[in-house]
Amino acid sequence: MGHHGVLVASIMESLMPMISIVIYWTFFKKRPFPFTLACVLFSFAGAVLVITEGKIDAFFSAAGNVIPTLLILIAVVGWVIYTMGGSEFQGWSALRYSTISCLLGTFTALIITLVATVFGYLDVPSKSGLIAAAPHLLFMIVFPGIIALIGWNVGVSLLSPVNGLLFINFVPITTLFISFLQGRQHTVFDAIGTVLIITALISNNLFIRFMEKRMPDMAEEQLQDGPVCIETTD
Repeated sequence: MGHHGVLVASIMESLMPMISIVIYWTFFKKRPFPFTLACVLFSFAGAVLVITEGKIDAFFSAAGNVIPTLLILIAVVGWVIYTMGGSEFQGWSALRYSTISCLLGTFTALIITLVATVFGYLDVPSKSGLIAAAPHLLFMIVFPGIIALIGWNVGVSLLSPVNGLLFINFVPITTLFISFLQGRQHTVFDAIGTVLIITALISNNLFIRFMEKRMPDMAEEQLQDGPVCIETTD
């Protein structure tokens, strides 16, 4: 999908808090408080403004390639479940959870790659190709593969999954910063979107602290393990 793929992926990542709330609502019957839902919506709106520069039609045109978009959505949902799953292994360190999940993921990717190669869907890389890709592979292994993954799991264990997922909305800010270094001109939509994201993050954290004081009995069960919710039988 090229440049449009980056656009769609950034927007999809900003959907992670909304996806986590839908999962909790659907499978655990925990309806989010309206304020938490509003914070997620505001942060998503800010992400859309930053990435699309106010040109919402660019997002819809980028989403025209259905299969790649669905693959990105599946990946984002998987990352949400992975993040939420960390709270189920509270006796594990972030390093152990990261290592075991990486080993399983690497084994799965290896099997898929071998099968795809045997059936001719993939070609065996040449020696020159491997040498050319080595610096890029090293970067991906060290920074996203080790530092970012372990840092993410440590942060989620300290903040809780809902707060960790809300922080994924800093992806547009990172995109904004990198593009600034590349000499890209920024618009008023960049500033408005960034303010919306930061405001949503701060507001939700303040709301959680308020609810911890007001409803201490539900703090450990609901405020730490998942989104701020109300039990429902709907």
